Amino acid sequence: MLKISDFSKLAQVPVATLRYYDQLGLLKPARVDKFTDYRYYDVEQLPRLNRILALRDLGFSLDQIGRLVRDNMTADELKGMLAMRQADAERELQETQSRLARVEARLREIEMEGRAPKYDIVVKGIEPAWVVSTRQIVPHAHDMGALCWALHGQLRHWMKEQSIKALGFPAPELLNLYYNAEYTEENLDVEAAVVSDKPKALSNTMFADAPLPVTVRELEGAPMAASGIHRGHMRDLGQLIKAMIIWVGSNGYALAGPLRELHLTPRDPDALDKRVVEMQVPIAPQ
Repeated sequence: MLKISDFSKLAQVPVATLRYYDQLGLLKPARVDKFTDYRYYDVEQLPRLNRILALRDLGFSLDQIGRLVRDNMTADELKGMLAMRQADAERELQETQSRLARVEARLREIEMEGRAPKYDIVVKGIEPAWVVSTRQIVPHAHDMGALCWALHGQLRHWMKEQSIKALGFPAPELLNLYYNAEYTEENLDVEAAVVSDKPKALSNTMFADAPLPVTVRELEGAPMAASGIHRGHMRDLGQLIKAMIIWVGSNGYALAGPLRELHLTPRDPDALDKRVVEMQVPIAPQ
């Protein structure tokens, strides 16, 4: 029998780790002194400890290791868990490679501009949402603010008449979707939308009475989307859009849906330079 300190030196495993494995039931001492509670181990326990360490090195959690070191685990069960771990490791590798690509892209951006990027772009998922919307061609970007504000006002008025509730925070205050294939400031194909509850019922009569062409639909989600936040005047929003398009291409993605403009703060004529807007665009690996 070896004292826990001696077994620790022999196995090159900290005493604290051995005590923790004991608490978890992974490696119980061969004997515990009933008077001093001192732990003693046997050299024959080294193979089990090495298996625990080897599985830990493969990235298994201690809970998974507890199942793997069961004496009655079959070869098929072990094979299945190893296959799952292999899949996890491959996914982790892909995530690490993607993160490395983003770091390299950020370094190139700093080298080209000589300063830190103004916007930080992140990848997130987009949940589906019900919207009441209308789609129009806006002649020029300068007209966007006033026209979209008017369209949203008409949509909200129609929704109120039809008892369709517009969602508040954390849903966006306003939502616009841009369908142009590339960045442009003219002839913008825009869908102005208001996020809503799912309507209980819809009828042709409701739409016939609408002051403008109205669509009520579930806006599809996206498993991956590039997202950036703009805080400031709306006239500077184009800088974020350009930054996002560059980021998407530099990081090995392709655009997979229309650009979405989510207004997260109410429109305040006295605080137009303090707007908070999130831009999202669905993406997919190239």
